[in-house]
Amino acid sequence: MVNCNIGPARNSIVAVGVAIAMLASASWADQTIRNLKRPIQVQLETPVQSANATVGQPFAAKLAEPVHYKNLTLPAGTEFKGHIVKFAHSKHFGRPGYVILQTDEAALPNGQTVGFDPAKYKPATHALHDPTAETFWQSVRMQAFYTACSLSVTLPLYSDREDILPLFAVGEGVRIAVGALFGLVRPKFRNEPVARKIALGALDGSGIPRVVYFVGTYPEADYHPGDSIKLYLNPQALGELFQTNKTAALSTAASYPVAVRQTAP
Repeated sequence: MVNCNIGPARNSIVAVGVAIAMLASASWADQTIRNLKRPIQVQLETPVQSANATVGQPFAAKLAEPVHYKNLTLPAGTEFKGHIVKFAHSKHFGRPGYVILQTDEAALPNGQTVGFDPAKYKPATHALHDPTAETFWQSVRMQAFYTACSLSVTLPLYSDREDILPLFAVGEGVRIAVGALFGLVRPKFRNEPVARKIALGALDGSGIPRVVYFVGTYPEADYHPGDSIKLYLNPQALGELFQTNKTAALSTAASYPVAVRQTAP
């Protein structure tokens, strides 16, 4: 038999809901970084595609909105230029196409340029995949997440080893429900309507499409001008860029004459 004491299960479901709500709020927050090792969100000005990429191919991107770090700010319009250092075409079994970008310089809206010399700053690189693609280990992590949510609900209900099937059904239902909720905030579904996000999330939570997806050919990285990507920079180089903008702003402010108010006689 299954002891239907739903008190602990209800608490577990509430905890899962709170965690998903926190993820949702984080995804809609303004672009503020608390660690210089974190990426910044930029908007591409050139296409980046693994299907026809070449090593050394240049790319350009810019900030569509300001980036804040402590009391420092990078203004919107800051431009970044770099090149592709590595790429790979998509393959079967969890191997999507990707490109690795390296940023060479940044130009502030005031025209000041900061070069990221690799001899001075170790380049920070990151594999850029198709936003809907998941590598093998990303897929494993998502399945572990769904399984953990399922166990958090089913284990408190477990009381008889001879009656496993109902618990399995409950666990699968939890996976589907969590998948539906999580589908609202997952980047791979961000361009879908809300109803389709929920449906795709529920299907993803069931685990069924992952088997089919895993054995098929994964998508190529295919980004176009206007698309938003995460750009990783060396922390020291990014810190220098913040400081350069601050120094330029202070210099500009100091160059303005101070107006002297005259009183009428």
